[in-house]
Amino acid sequence: MTIPIVGISASMLITEDGSCLGNEQAYVNKYYVKALAAVGAAPLLLPIVEKNDLLIRAQLRQVDCLLLSGGYDINPLLYGEEPLPELEYIMPERDEYEVKLIQMALEMNKPILGICRGMQILNVACGGTLYQDLNQFSLKHFKHQQKSKTDTASHTVEFIPNTKLHRIMGVDTTKINTFYHQAIKDTAPNFIINGKAKDGIIEGIEKTGENFVMGVQWHPEMMMEKDVSMLKIFQSFIGFVKQL
Repeated sequence: MTIPIVGISASMLITEDGSCLGNEQAYVNKYYVKALAAVGAAPLLLPIVEKNDLLIRAQLRQVDCLLLSGGYDINPLLYGEEPLPELEYIMPERDEYEVKLIQMALEMNKPILGICRGMQILNVACGGTLYQDLNQFSLKHFKHQQKSKTDTASHTVEFIPNTKLHRIMGVDTTKINTFYHQAIKDTAPNFIINGKAKDGIIEGIEKTGENFVMGVQWHPEMMMEKDVSMLKIFQSFIGFVKQL
């Protein structure tokens, strides 16, 4: 049986003190690697390639599907807004690379799973918008930047009936972790909401149609060892890829 190759979008780590000051390193958190390995998929790091469509397309030819990882805030200029005071650190070169990566992956009919920021950039790349800060949504929103262990459940997500995510999880609600201050405002065309927090914040989206194109706002890869139900998302994603 062929082992699926999953391209993971890399973030950039910049050395801020000590030797090699200013050195830039492509990296991903090990949680993604462990989650994919647990379901029989081989992870492949996709470092940022700036302004070179030919190389980005070549990257995508090496993988069967795409996992969009978490990271910094997203440049609001990409969805037609000016930066607000609450906007935190952005990395425009990553944003622009991933928008192109996503658009090309969709053209090539590659399955996509976006996690946290990965869901947000998926939405932006396809024409959606974000709240630059949750206070734009409501001053009464829940605490979505938990100060506890990464595998600790912080609040509830309610799944929308008859969505792919609802069918994958097999329950109406579950408890999730939370590490964000930005969220989806307007969903992109041809995307639907598949999960919400009880304060109304969008916790998941999926693209209509037969392909597996989905995003979740929480980090299931960080919770899977304590809550094995979180592995269902990766099992379904890779299971779909294996059938192609």
